[in-house]
Amino acid sequence: LVHERSFYTVGLGPRPAHKDHLITALITAMAVTPFTHTLKSTMHRFYRWSLQRAFFCQGLDRSWGDVAQNPFCPFLLFNATITDYLKPGDTVPLSEISFSPLHVGGQRTGYLRAISTRSLSRCVALSGAAIDAFIVGKKNQRKYRFFMEFLSLNMGDFMVFNTKRHTWIPAHQETGWAADLTHCQLQVPAILFQELIYGLLTLAM
Repeated sequence: LVHERSFYTVGLGPRPAHKDHLITALITAMAVTPFTHTLKSTMHRFYRWSLQRAFFCQGLDRSWGDVAQNPFCPFLLFNATITDYLKPGDTVPLSEISFSPLHVGGQRTGYLRAISTRSLSRCVALSGAAIDAFIVGKKNQRKYRFFMEFLSLNMGDFMVFNTKRHTWIPAHQETGWAADLTHCQLQVPAILFQELIYGLLTLAM
């Protein structure tokens, strides 16, 4: 590679064709990196939309605040699983939590007051995200994780648990496309680092 680059730099050799493909791939990666979460949550969005169309009245989403204010609605309690939440000494990367109109959390994570504007269909989809828990909990191997990420087989999604640590996140920004923006803001250091690496690789070509 050094020999090839040296001859190309001084003009003694043709420009390698594969470098154009590498530069195109790196520029594409730089453009796609900020939207990684949106692309990764494609299956979650479809699963959430399917549940909403099948079980919600007129296919319209509701919030936990709507449930709490309706005196005819029963007390809803959904169980879910958090993956890759580990404390010192833990060996199993799974933690159980629950969603209700009053609180959200579990024994290992602690409990917080529920956000009234949080989407009900999103919590239902998180409760039924069986693929993530099965692969991470039962088949916790690199090849299974690779194919789950590569094929975007993530039925679950991220959730800002302790909003007190991020007081700049309004409650209404945990639903819809605003959740993607929130995730992007939380991942700014990692995104900038990846963009830096891709940029240096592109310049090295």
